[in-house]
Amino acid sequence: MRSGEPYRNQHTPSPAPRVQRFNRITHCGFPQLPDVPALAEIDGFAGYEINTWNALLAPKGTPAGVINTLSAALNAAMKSPTLRQHFDKEGAVPAQSTPAELSAFIQDELKKWAGVVESVNIRVD
Repeated sequence: MRSGEPYRNQHTPSPAPRVQRFNRITHCGFPQLPDVPALAEIDGFAGYEINTWNALLAPKGTPAGVINTLSAALNAAMKSPTLRQHFDKEGAVPAQSTPAELSAFIQDELKKWAGVVESVNIRVD
């Protein structure tokens, strides 16, 4: 499971009249903000995307049968109307995936952020 941006303050309408949202930083749209474009849709920001995400992971060496059982159970739970209502209330946009898709996604994220760290010369002291 991946989630767009689970933090309420990033994508729910602001009660403060002086605060105006201009863009979202994810590729997926939010039903709560149908008229807010992605930052990547603006000239000069092509490819710009930041997502927060969550995943259910298991220890290395967990048998494939166990992984597949957990994945099937999680994907079945994601179809629950009650859980969907909870996500909608929180402004989260959940995405389901297979274990292989999640693994590929994590590898892509590692590559992307390693490139960012290298390009701005971030060092651990």
